[in-house]
Amino acid sequence: MGTFAVQFAKALGARVTGVCSTNNVALVKSLGADHVIDYTQQDFTEGTVKYDVILDNVLNKTFKQTSKVLKPNGFIVPNSIGAHRSKWFGAIPSFFIKPKRYPTFECLVNSDNLNQVAQMMESGKVKVITDKVFALEDTPKAVAYMATLRARGKIIIRVVDN
Repeated sequence: MGTFAVQFAKALGARVTGVCSTNNVALVKSLGADHVIDYTQQDFTEGTVKYDVILDNVLNKTFKQTSKVLKPNGFIVPNSIGAHRSKWFGAIPSFFIKPKRYPTFECLVNSDNLNQVAQMMESGKVKVITDKVFALEDTPKAVAYMATLRARGKIIIRVVDN
């Protein structure tokens, strides 16, 4: 999700800060991020920069921690329950207290939106970043790899050999 998020945000004109491990700094920069924070060196929630939107793909910080670096009208988009469910569920009271800070989104699949995505991909503004390709019979290995939360792009299951 993160590789697409950086590219779509840049294609739509946003200034993007990516947060990743040391191994992924070069990749995130190559996707167009304006600034990259290596979380092994710096905790973005302890910084002074304030953000309009935070897309949280791993939820390894509580909403309270992440809220410290939001602008007054900013919001957090939790992308999944992630590996740190207890922190997410522990934040539910703040979720209900300030619902505008944790909005829900609906994906509107329509021809206009799909055409915009297609144009971004055709123009090269957005590319599919592939990490690993697994044969169909290795699907359990692919799922296990996905569960490590260490994929550096999409994981592909090859259904037919060419």
